[in-house]
Amino acid sequence: MLNQVMLIGRIAKDPVIHTTKEGTAVTRINLAVRRPYKNMDGNYDTDFVLCIAWKKLAETTADYCSKGSLV
Repeated sequence: MLNQVMLIGRIAKDPVIHTTKEGTAVTRINLAVRRPYKNMDGNYDTDFVLCIAWKKLAETTADYCSKGSLV
């Protein structure tokens, strides 16, 4: 069984595309995801989630997304 997670947030840094030794495109992005509830101080916390995209998705992400993009 495969688990599926959907995250909506903004990209924290500009994505940079890299290639492996085999020639596969890979991009790492940090996604800033705001929690849907407030903490004890009355503020929303933000989690930074490392996401890795491979192959065509990596190329598309590096070409069309930048810092602050909502994905």
